[in-house]
Amino acid sequence: MIDFKNRYSARKIGTKFGVYDKRVKSIVWYTKSKDENESVCKKLNNGSGFQGEIPNFFNENKHLTKGLTT
Repeated sequence: MIDFKNRYSARKIGTKFGVYDKRVKSIVWYTKSKDENESVCKKLNNGSGFQGEIPNFFNENKHLTKGLTT
């Protein structure tokens, strides 16, 4: 089993919040809500979603710039 604890960190980027993936060294999630961002980060660190791995389509910057949440 892969341990994902502390792989992701919640960060503030300008007026948005993001989840930073330390392994791939990039932001994998943007939101305007601090609470939602921290919740997603915690879930990813506990192995939730995508069977623990984030697929490439989720990491692509073109999706991040559009904003996945409001």
